[in-house]
Amino acid sequence: MMKRFLCTTSLMILLLITFGLIAAYAAFASSSGVQQYNYGIVQFPPNKQYAVYSGPGTGYVRANNGKAMVSTNDWIDVIGTDGDWVLIEYRLNQGGLRRGYIQKNLLPTSVREKVPAIIKQYISGATKTKCSLTDDPAKSQRELALLSEGTNLLLLSVYTNDNSQTFWYVEVKLQTGTMRGYVLSSAVGEGASSNG
Repeated sequence: MMKRFLCTTSLMILLLITFGLIAAYAAFASSSGVQQYNYGIVQFPPNKQYAVYSGPGTGYVRANNGKAMVSTNDWIDVIGTDGDWVLIEYRLNQGGLRRGYIQKNLLPTSVREKVPAIIKQYISGATKTKCSLTDDPAKSQRELALLSEGTNLLLLSVYTNDNSQTFWYVEVKLQTGTMRGYVLSSAVGEGASSNG
């Protein structure tokens, strides 16, 4: 009888610890801006193309020499909303992926209000070394811009790809304009640089 009581008590303690750890991670993830979810693949009306911007507005740089577009004839993964804009990921013809923004009103009405807002924070940071800014942290890590050491950044959230590489999702002002993209976390430090 005592042995059964001890086993049951031990199991309950183990469950409480497990649930406590899960709750602690969820609290950390939401408070630290970890991108822990996305809405998923959304079916758009076929045979359309939409302009894609690196950030939530027409004032942000467009990749592909200002010509970044997404076709609705392939899959579009919807990550989340940012005001009147929605962050998406899609496949490129030449390989790799791109993350960027389209206007929220382009979402099918059946999902427009169901897509959650992106969790983000606003922390001043700077590059600790020369590094690449990419819009494809998941696969190719193709360079959008080369950032010099000491480039000031606005740190928005954290993303970890399937290879366990961790990136900061950042906003940066460059001579070519304001851009959002991903920088390997090892190249970033918190606090603004006096250089830039």
